[in-house]
Amino acid sequence: MAFEKIGFTLRLCFASKITVGHLLKRLLTFLFFLTVFPAFSADYLSEEEQAYLDKKPLFKFGVLKEAWLPYWGGDVPPFSGINHDYAVGLSNELGIKFTYTFYNTLTDMHQGVVDGEIDAIVGLGKTEQREKLFLLSDMIYESQRIIWLREKRLVNKSRSSLRWVCVKSSSYCDAIAARGYSSLSLVNTPEAAQEMIVQGLADATILNYTSLLSTLGKNIAAPGKVVFDRDIGAQDYRIIVAKDEPVLLSIFNKVIAAEKTGKTENPINSHNIYTLAEQANFNFVTGGNDDDNIVRYTVEEDVFPLSYRDEVDGSLKGYVHDLMKVLDSRTSLELVYVPTHGQDPMEMLRDGKVDILPYQHILDVDEDDPEFLISDKYSTLEFLHLRTNEPGDKRRLGILDRMGSFYNFVRTDGRFDSIKVYTRYDNLLTDLKHGEITDMLINKDLVNQTLLLHFDTDYEVIEPSKESRLKMDIGMFMRDESIIMHDLINKVIATLGPEELERIRSMHSRITVNYGFDKNEIIAMSSITLLGFLLILLPLVVSYQKVKKAKREALEAIALRNQFLAVVSHELRNPLAAMLGLMEILSKKITNDDSQLLLQNAINSADNLKHHVNNILDFSKIEAKQLRLDVRRCSLIDELSPMLRSYEANTNVKSLGFEVNWVPTPYVYAHIDALRLNQVVMNLLSNAVKFTDKGQITVNIMTTKTELRLVISDTGCGMTQEQLSSIYSPFVQADASIARRYGGTGLGMSIVQSLIQLMRGQIEVSSELGEGTTVRVSLPIKAEEVVIDGANNKVYTNHEQVAAWLTQWGIPLASESDADHWLTVDDDAVNLFPDLLHTRLLRLMDLGIASAAHVNSQRLSGHVLVADDDPINRLLIKRQLTELGVTATLVEDGQQALAELEQRGEDYALLLTDCHMPNMDGYELTKHVKNGQWQHMAVIGCTAEDSRIAVTKAELAGMDTVIFKPYTLEALYQVLIPHLQVTRHTDEKETTWIDDYLDSEREEVASVVVEAMTSDIMQLMQSPHEYKSIAHRVKGSAGVLGLQDLITYAIQLEQAEDEAEVAHHRQKLVNEMTKVVAQAEHWLQVNKAD
Repeated sequence: MAFEKIGFTLRLCFASKITVGHLLKRLLTFLFFLTVFPAFSADYLSEEEQAYLDKKPLFKFGVLKEAWLPYWGGDVPPFSGINHDYAVGLSNELGIKFTYTFYNTLTDMHQGVVDGEIDAIVGLGKTEQREKLFLLSDMIYESQRIIWLREKRLVNKSRSSLRWVCVKSSSYCDAIAARGYSSLSLVNTPEAAQEMIVQGLADATILNYTSLLSTLGKNIAAPGKVVFDRDIGAQDYRIIVAKDEPVLLSIFNKVIAAEKTGKTENPINSHNIYTLAEQANFNFVTGGNDDDNIVRYTVEEDVFPLSYRDEVDGSLKGYVHDLMKVLDSRTSLELVYVPTHGQDPMEMLRDGKVDILPYQHILDVDEDDPEFLISDKYSTLEFLHLRTNEPGDKRRLGILDRMGSFYNFVRTDGRFDSIKVYTRYDNLLTDLKHGEITDMLINKDLVNQTLLLHFDTDYEVIEPSKESRLKMDIGMFMRDESIIMHDLINKVIATLGPEELERIRSMHSRITVNYGFDKNEIIAMSSITLLGFLLILLPLVVSYQKVKKAKREALEAIALRNQFLAVVSHELRNPLAAMLGLMEILSKKITNDDSQLLLQNAINSADNLKHHVNNILDFSKIEAKQLRLDVRRCSLIDELSPMLRSYEANTNVKSLGFEVNWVPTPYVYAHIDALRLNQVVMNLLSNAVKFTDKGQITVNIMTTKTELRLVISDTGCGMTQEQLSSIYSPFVQADASIARRYGGTGLGMSIVQSLIQLMRGQIEVSSELGEGTTVRVSLPIKAEEVVIDGANNKVYTNHEQVAAWLTQWGIPLASESDADHWLTVDDDAVNLFPDLLHTRLLRLMDLGIASAAHVNSQRLSGHVLVADDDPINRLLIKRQLTELGVTATLVEDGQQALAELEQRGEDYALLLTDCHMPNMDGYELTKHVKNGQWQHMAVIGCTAEDSRIAVTKAELAGMDTVIFKPYTLEALYQVLIPHLQVTRHTDEKETTWIDDYLDSEREEVASVVVEAMTSDIMQLMQSPHEYKSIAHRVKGSAGVLGLQDLITYAIQLEQAEDEAEVAHHRQKLVNEMTKVVAQAEHWLQVNKAD
């Protein structure tokens, strides 16, 4: 359970590894709570209750780490929210000190009360579950439940046909379930529920009005519609305490009762703006019949940016309409626009044709006998004074007042020979061009347009004096009988705040609209400072249709690029996860040199793929000619061999042959960009594996002092000549059927060609449909020969290709009897990788290559259901879970997982699912699980997707947590441990030669060794004259097993001639063989017992 306790003692200052930010946060918390001192005790408490308080120096209240507005502002001081106000009120009234303990989820916070970590939770709703687990106080405050719909058009749809979402463990889920709605998704936070609505993943939710207003106040573009349904009632909020705390409950109830009767010495309630808005809306809903919510408003249509027609589609737009839409979506009001059709808006309000005038100067009324109700100010209209630089002493002022209701209140300094009021924008511009006016007072939002369209005249912005009055306070006018609606509008606008209101207005202030000009005239674009500077504008003459088309094409290109990058990122992270998973598994099994080499292979592969992920924008760099090579000295065999082995494993999964023919060469080192070389080979091998379903893949490699040659051939589907001609085109595959069947980005060969050209190499591709493809690559290099210290050591080998490599590396070969070292190779091995040979040779000569220690992980127990469509991922996760002690059942997609749960759901402790699968992905699978009978089963998502996107998707789907590829075995263990039982932990154990083999091979190898060597020991003892043939046989077996001591003793016995010498070496060999047999028998006994 993840939570953080805040304590206020000096030891916090000396906590190890505490950050400055963390310390500052705790210091602010400390300073806040220092202000909460006990002033007095409530005199209405009993002696027992007062004694309870006296014995408790500090109360602990549980809260969430994340904000749950407006109830809780989050764990960063200064603390805020309705529940915080009540907590402070309670502490002041009772004379107590308190602190907060922070939790990640409601479920964790509930458990905190049960476990005694906290004393109470302030401000939770009453539910059946909470009544069973806790003691609940009397109501401290109430909030009206509402239905929030994704779109207004859903108001008339059947509620049962909607997709519902709610916060897990909340009273809202109970309310939805009580109404019988079956399509229900559970999430962990209110923000996740509202995000599902916004993204269209759900249609409706039930929550309280206060919370919704608080959240939507920060998202003016949020869609939806608030619906008040009397049947769902109100949500009352209480204080929760543990079952064994009846005295504490009594104390809280007495404070609540005293507050309601005015007996408290301190206020304990909250006057949050959102609760005030909710009460106003509730009054409106309950104050009339169902038709009273229809509210009509009007405004002139040709008054940009307040109200105007879009010149493209003719739709009505503007600041006023957007504001009314916000009020419509967040209240029970049904706001309807009524066109003026030439009528005076004020007369329409007087005659009852409309109910609201949404944009009026609030001083335009008789204060002694107001005709209308006036809302609070929510905006400002500002006029700007512009003066032309034309010569002359006479000044003539033109005032643009398109609504005709503001000019009487304008005041400017200076004297004018004439003043003219304009209601049309084009008339003012015409008079301006003809010199009829020299000065203008114009809405500040229109200054851009004025200057752009009349760019042949210079302007001076006149700074207003103290006597000037160029700003008008804007509010709404309503008929005097609309008292409840007036209160509602004021309260809801207050929840928006000035920043949100300005955001609505600013969405239109930068739009250039042409009034009175032909559509084909010049449209100029520029930026201008509106505070009063001389501007020099350079008009850019463009065609409107061309600009629109270019913008659309650019957006499409960006969208295509983003989609591509997302796909490539996913494709790269998956193999990276496999590599790192392999590395983790091998790290737990290292017992000798060979296992250490396997680990190094995995590390090399992971490093390569890690670079790919970090440089995922390489293609963009190539296009922009910004990619540069990083040429360094590297080992070609160490760079290419591990990657080749990884693809050998991939082909084994597909039952394909994989043959590597590496021509023995002394040129091991080269100056080259190893990352780009790997990138080229990986892309080519990936294509070969992807497009080959049967047959084999062959890799031929030849290295000289100046050239690296690679030939990769496959027996796959092949290509036609027409398809071959487009293989280097980015984002293009042979045809649509190829894309559907094999997937991929269509970019691999484009990157390969670009990289090879950058490396000054050549590439040639030949292919025949149905026969396969061959790719030939030639790269110029500067190679160096390998130098091995101790090359005078003579080596015996039974493998022809090994002998060829040793010869090229300058290692003298010898017969069995003359050799200093034996280097045997398993004849069953298909490919010989020179890096393994090189490392084994160095170890054989004791040149500093050591094995690592073997350490077992802590073991878990449990049965896990795994869903993943990729066979390599399934293999990897099964090995990882086995390594951790967990039993796994594997399925290929979400549908199979659901079917498995239907049959044996009770067998599984948790579900581990890949997020992206065919048929049913992990997100959809999780929704089914969380909405069904397994809703309490933990679900862990696994993805290579971008973490910011995946976390949101997982939260919305209801996943308990997400693990991101590539992940370590330790990370997997930490994710699993909250849901599975820990069985045992072994820090270290002795390893033997048997541990070098795979789990599936060990029993068979151990049994064969016991049987064969026991027989050889008996023959040595019973038929001493056959010692040479027996020693030769044992030498060969020991070579295959890699038992160097046994090889040495067998050679000594085979070469012995003197009877005493034979007896001596025979006993040494028997002793060593007996030791090997004992190790095998012990392994069999222990593992069979397990």
